[in-house]
Amino acid sequence: MPNLNLFSPQSLFALLAGVCLLLIGIVFPPFAWIEEELFYARLPQPQNENLTHRVIAMQIDESEADEFYAFLDGTEARSLSALGICAPELLTPDLDQHLNNWQHKTQGPILFASILQWEKNTPMLHQPRLSNQKALRPERVGYIEPVSVHSMVYPVHKPLFYHSNASASQASTSQTLHQDSFSEKMLRAIDRPLSPSRHYYLPAPDGFSPPMSLRQLRRLPPERLQSSILLVGSGESNESGQWISALQTETHTLKALLRQAAYRRSELANFLLCLLLILASIATFNLTLSLGLWVACGSVSTLLLSYITLNIVAFRVSYLWLDLALPIGCALAALGSLIYYFQLTEGRTRQQLLSTYRRHLPDKVVKELMESPADELGQNERRIVTVMFTDIEGFSRMGEELPPDQIINILNEYLSAMTEIIFANNGSLDKYMGDGIMAVYGNIGANDPAGCAYYAVKTALEMQKKMTELQKKWMKEGIRPIQIRIGINTGDALVGNVGHPKRKELTVIGDTVNTSARIERLNKQYNTRILISHGTYLYVKNKVDLEALGEEQLQGKQSAVKVYHVKGWLKEPVS
Repeated sequence: MPNLNLFSPQSLFALLAGVCLLLIGIVFPPFAWIEEELFYARLPQPQNENLTHRVIAMQIDESEADEFYAFLDGTEARSLSALGICAPELLTPDLDQHLNNWQHKTQGPILFASILQWEKNTPMLHQPRLSNQKALRPERVGYIEPVSVHSMVYPVHKPLFYHSNASASQASTSQTLHQDSFSEKMLRAIDRPLSPSRHYYLPAPDGFSPPMSLRQLRRLPPERLQSSILLVGSGESNESGQWISALQTETHTLKALLRQAAYRRSELANFLLCLLLILASIATFNLTLSLGLWVACGSVSTLLLSYITLNIVAFRVSYLWLDLALPIGCALAALGSLIYYFQLTEGRTRQQLLSTYRRHLPDKVVKELMESPADELGQNERRIVTVMFTDIEGFSRMGEELPPDQIINILNEYLSAMTEIIFANNGSLDKYMGDGIMAVYGNIGANDPAGCAYYAVKTALEMQKKMTELQKKWMKEGIRPIQIRIGINTGDALVGNVGHPKRKELTVIGDTVNTSARIERLNKQYNTRILISHGTYLYVKNKVDLEALGEEQLQGKQSAVKVYHVKGWLKEPVS
């Protein structure tokens, strides 16, 4: 199974599939939703951190205004770091003076909330004013959108995407924190502004906890108020309870933004990352395909698992938000395209060859051939091959003397032993012919006539040696000894797959095959065990002890054929 080139049709097809999915993922929202869900899955568990600023929410009504002013003038309020007023209707003629006195003592910022309400699908921003009709400075006003008590989902389940160019007239959605929102204004007021290039996740470690009362606030120990942000909301609510809900929402948002880290995310980097992962998957598949299709798929899976691991590490350690859904999806699309294209074209052809070769060769050799170039597979071409025929002497008479089941057992034991010897000597099993065997050397793989002739003769000698062992075993079982006769010929032959498309056989055709079969029959005439032709003799004469028997006129041949008797090795053969 050869490697696929990176610029092969398969690879280009896979690259096209991955890029198409990438473009679809950018345009259509499903991948964005999946990525958002995976964002939460990668988040570490919330940790209780020692915050520089704590957020305290308190609700009051108009009857508690004087008591609230007294609190601002007292010493306990001086430890606060910032004030947020989320109750515009509580602004009284005395509030401005008390706030100015508090700010003069503490130097802390004060922020007022304006309410963004929808009127006939149009957002209307209602700015707060003090009772003396003095307009507040823009840097001291931030808007909040009322949220119903029954739909408190604003910052709980979604990350906040900060847009630096958003205007105050824009509506705040469940996924967006605008520049002029109350939370953003407060963060900038305490020198903790959001970064336009980062994304902020707002978990709910405390949930929408109810605001405390003024009495509860005054009972807090001084250390609880130290460096805290106090958000004051009205205890009066309309039918939907929007003022209380807005106060709880802003309290939660500030807590979360002060607690959580910001995650960097670059759209360009994630786009390039998708392309890189697609190319890496294709390259990995190509480089490991020679080891098998399952190995190639496993290698790509390992690559993707490694990416997921590095992605999570970068997310939690470096606060770097790299996409998971789209890159993995694009890589899998490329992998699926490669497998589909491979199975549709080359894979189907090689599967047919694999099923054909397994009938003739051991699995180890078959796998090696699948990794070889196509020109070494020996299909539909003429080659110099060595053909060997074997036959059991007197097998027909034995079949008349022994019961059928015993004959089958003997034949299976004999054919199994002889086939193993053929496979061990780089030969291929062409076919069984009853008690006979036809083996071919040189029809598959590299064409080496001298080596093929040598291994054919080596097979014949080892077969005779193995028969001696089997004869001793069979004699102990009460079976008379049997002998085999072998004929070997080397010459030109046509190699190819023949037969029905669903059941083709790898075989050799030509005069070389017929001559080998007729040489095997000459053993009976010469009372020998192994005979070879002159074509085989030319390749093995310096290795084998041979006896020339002269020329024979074989049936169907115009010229005589020289035959030689193989007695053994001139010296011990080298395996």
